[in-house]
Parts: sequence; C-alpha cells; structure tokens
Amino acid sequence: MSRIPPLIFLLAVSWTVPVLAQPAPLEVDASREAAKQLEDVRRKIQHEQERLDDLRAREREIRASLEKIKRERDAAVQQRQELATSIAGLEQREKELEEGVAAAQEKIAKLQEGLGRRIVAIYKTHRRTSALDYLLESTSTTDLLKRARYLEAVARFDREYLTKLTEAVKAWSEDRDRLVQVKAEQEQRIESLRNLEKTLEAQRVRHAELLREERAKADEREKALEKLKASAARLEEVVAAVTGSESVPSEVKIVAAIARGGPKALDPKTGEPEVVVPFTGRGLKHVKGTLAFPVDGKVIQRFGKQQHDEFADILFVKGLEVIAPVATKVRAVAGGKVIFDRALPGYGNVLILDHGERYYTLYGRIAKSLVAMGDTVEAQQSIAEVGEPDHKGRNFYFELRIKGKATDPSSYFKQLPVTIQG
Repeated sequence: MSRIPPLIFLLAVSWTVPVLAQPAPLEVDASREAAKQLEDVRRKIQHEQERLDDLRAREREIRASLEKIKRERDAAVQQRQELATSIAGLEQREKELEEGVAAAQEKIAKLQEGLGRRIVAIYKTHRRTSALDYLLESTSTTDLLKRARYLEAVARFDREYLTKLTEAVKAWSEDRDRLVQVKAEQEQRIESLRNLEKTLEAQRVRHAELLREERAKADEREKALEKLKASAARLEEVVAAVTGSESVPSEVKIVAAIARGGPKALDPKTGEPEVVVPFTGRGLKHVKGTLAFPVDGKVIQRFGKQQHDEFADILFVKGLEVIAPVATKVRAVAGGKVIFDRALPGYGNVLILDHGERYYTLYGRIAKSLVAMGDTVEAQQSIAEVGEPDHKGRNFYFELRIKGKATDPSSYFKQLPVTIQG
C-alpha cells in the first residue's frame, strides 16, 4: 500500500477541522426564521387580542343599552296600562255624575213647575186678596204671628231648596268638566306613551342589529386569534426542535423576556432581560396531591392534546381552562413570589408565581391583579379576580411549570373541580 505524503495529509486535516467546527448553516437559518415568524405571530396575536377586547367592550355597551331600552319600554307599557285603567274608572265616574246632573235637573224642573203653579195660585189669590189681607184676616195676635211664620217658612223653604239644587247641579257639572279634562289629558298621555313605545322598539331593533354585527365581528376575531395561536404553538415546536432543548440558564429572566415579546423585556440601561430575585422555597413536590384549586369554578379543558374546535389542528394545551363566576377571587396554590404581572398574547393578563426549586404556577385571563411584582404571597391568599368569559366560556387559565416544562397539574390538587368538557 502506497503512503500519503505528509504535506497532503496536513492540508487535508487543515481543511476538514474548520468545516466540522462550524455550526450547520441551514440549522441556524431555520432557527432564526422560525423565531422571527414566531415573534411576528405573537405581535399579531397581541393586536388581534386588543381588537377583540375592543369589540367585546363595545358589545357590552350595546347590551347595556339594550337592557336600558327594555326597562324604559316596560315602564312605558306599565304606565300606559295604569292610565288605561284610570281612564276606565274616570269614565264610570263621569257616567255617575251625568246621571246625578240629569236627576238634579229633573228635580229642578219639577220644583220650577211646582213653583210656577204656586206663583199662579198666589197671583190669583192676590187678585182676590193680598198677603196683607191674608194677615189682616187673622182673628187674633197669635193667629197673625202664626200666619206670618207660615208665609215666611214657605218662602224660605222654596228658596233654600232651589238654591241647593242649583248648587248641586253646578258642582256636578264642574266635576264632570274636570273629569273630562283629566280624561283628555290622560288620553293624550297614553298617546305619548304609545309613541314612546314605538320609538323605544325602533331603538331596540337597531341596537339588537348592532349587537349581532358586533358579535359577528368578535367571532371572526376569535377565529383569527385561535388560528394565530395554533400557528404560534406550531412555531414554538419548530423553535424547540431546532434549538433542541427547553433548558435555560436563568429561568426567571427567560420567563420575563419571552413573555413580554423579546426586546420589550430588556432593561433599557443594560440591554439585559429584567431580573427578579428567585424565591427560596421548597417547590411543590412535597405538597403534591394536597393543593387546593386556585378558583371556584369548573374545568372546561384539560391538560394535553386537544382537537381544535374550528380547525384541523391538534393543539397541546399546557394547562387547565376554567369557567368561574365573574369577579371570583383567584388564590395562590402555595406560598411563593410574584415574578410576572402583565399581559401575555393569548392569555390576557397573567400572574406568575415562583415557588422555589424552579416550580412556577401561571394564572391567566385574570381581570384584576391584587398583588404586584416582587410581592411574597402565602398559600390561599387572594391574588386576582376573574373577568368576563370569552365566546368559549373561558375566563381563567392555570398552568404549572417545572424547570421550564409545562406539567399536568391535576395530580398536584387534592381534588380537581368538575370537568364539563375536554
């Protein structure tokens, strides 16, 4: 066998070693491209989430307006019905007064007829004899006084009776006129209420149409958001596959940096990710199986692979999706330290607690935080409140991370809430 000249051998080695030491260009390019795409998708997710939040807020405003219109319309209907009942009573009262006026007028007519006959009789008597003659015909002083009192009583009775009847007719007529006026005013009020009902009904129809439009827009945004989340999940898998590991030197730094979207998480002075001093706790291994669930609600999606509702994608859910009553308090599952408190694309407002030994719990979709960055919390301490559910009925998300890896938290709880799907 012929020997290779030493010079040629050295040249071959010198060319080969640098090639073996260089990183694979395709692998580096793939990693950078996937990371860039992931960052773009995350920005789109944040943008879509903001648009969706605006649409949901608009939807709540329209729903509140609809409720107000309904209350006003119901009040108008009730007032109209009450006025209709009142008018029916007024009509009955008016009828009774008209009957009273007619009866009084009949009595007055009879009285006037009687008085007429009496006047005629007095006139005829006066032609034969006057009232003075009637008095002078008295046989005694006592008889004279008696005749005078008689004449006075007859005149006074006729005068008082006629006055009372006249006043009664006048009073009944005035009451009837007032009733007619009140009835006319109430009928006018009823007409106004009918017009108000028509106006409110038109507003209700218009607002209902607006609500349908806003819901349709929100549903479109939800679908777009879910699709972006699915893309982000696939890109995360690509990045993980290219980089080959989830392990990182400083867990807390990476959580803050990735969660806030890369450059935005960097300290403006040093250019380094913000640092939160780790919590010196024992982790959660020693309390596994004893933890209380962080919120009073029902689980609607479990940890693990899930078929997407709208698309063909199989998603890996890294935590638990929950539905709970609005404003329900969120409790820390164990003692720890708040290392993150801000929005995350796809999860809304998020709190992350460090429990030590690289055990972390994430509390997402919260409406209101009750703690601040760097706060130390105790087990079962209220740390947040949940808000309105999304179109899927979700308003709370819980995740457990151990050394950077999402872990099924179910076995860590003493009792898992009722699961209604997923």
